[in-house]
Amino acid sequence: MNRRDWLNSALLIFALLILAGLFAQSRRNCEIPGSSWVPCIWGEPLKKYQRAMTDRRFPPPWTVEKIPGGLVVRDANGQSLAYVYYRENDSDAHMEKVLTEDEARRIAADIAKLPGRLGAEAK
Repeated sequence: MNRRDWLNSALLIFALLILAGLFAQSRRNCEIPGSSWVPCIWGEPLKKYQRAMTDRRFPPPWTVEKIPGGLVVRDANGQSLAYVYYRENDSDAHMEKVLTEDEARRIAADIAKLPGRLGAEAK
């Protein structure tokens, strides 16, 4: 093979790799998390998945409970959703560049309000 044949072969392989990458990227939008691969047939598998995601997996109300060194946000079933840690002392928190108790409390309260805020947007 001469140099030109090698160049043509390399360009062909490069073009095929680009096409394969573009195809894989376009299919990524059709995949359902947790499955190996689900083809998009007029978007049906994705629509079924979106409908399933509207069901509440973490039922409200979400509550904030104090734990040693932090706060935990729990759903109505008692499932832990978020942990927010802080330092009791404001000076320790600022020196260690972590949250103060008040900052952690406000963040946990905002997390606990999410179901209501997201439900209001959907309506």
